[in-house]
Amino acid sequence: MERALVRPIKQIQNNILAAVGPKAISVMVKRKDWSERNELQTLQILSEEAAKLIESSQRSLRLERDNFQHESLHDPLTGLQNRRGLEKAFQARFALGIEPVCCAIFDLDHFKKVNDTYGHDFGDRVLKEFALIASEHMWEGCTLSRTGGEEFVVIGPFPKNQSPGDIFESLLTAVEQRLHQRVDIPQAITVSCGYFLSLPETEYLMGSFMRLADLALYDAKVSRNSVVGLRQVLDDLELSDGSSLQDLIESGALTRSISNSQLSCF
Repeated sequence: MERALVRPIKQIQNNILAAVGPKAISVMVKRKDWSERNELQTLQILSEEAAKLIESSQRSLRLERDNFQHESLHDPLTGLQNRRGLEKAFQARFALGIEPVCCAIFDLDHFKKVNDTYGHDFGDRVLKEFALIASEHMWEGCTLSRTGGEEFVVIGPFPKNQSPGDIFESLLTAVEQRLHQRVDIPQAITVSCGYFLSLPETEYLMGSFMRLADLALYDAKVSRNSVVGLRQVLDDLELSDGSSLQDLIESGALTRSISNSQLSCF
């Protein structure tokens, strides 16, 4: 009878010891204790140790989950949010369009030449240093991300009575003056920027913001080391047929409107 009671308890003990390792032996019940302890007391001790083990395992799982979530939303090179993190931030904070929202895309000029000349490890240094400089020039409440390669995107509600162009021009100046010094090369490294500033009380999809900012970036890349911004003038767009801004973007009509100067450049 005694052996029948002891056997499952001993099995629990062995399983716990195998999981927690040799260091736990000192706090567990040893073989000689079986004749000296009541089986119920022994089971209680083992249960307490099992509960501690489960709690520790749960903490480890939560930590692993949090680390995985962080890694899934952030760029491992720069520590900025990645495209997925940007989309999550946009849906959580900016999609309602209650206030003007600015989306800007930055693209490092001639970055392929930098990689080809100095190597990809050096290129990684350039990207990390640019991320640091850019972070210094961002405004409160925005989300800066690296969406791939040498492309960075910022989206956020824009402060009233300020010009996005002024902020981004200041960033371009800082990059031209400081980035090559930080990575210790003689040639200046520059960046181009295209941005779109929405009107308040207007809802957008993030893809709409990206496409509008990308249109501006296309113009900026012509001269490089420059800032180009697009601001929508809704009165100049024909929406009488019930088309939405998203419809215009998808159909290409908005791009044609831009080419006809129905979006103001500033």
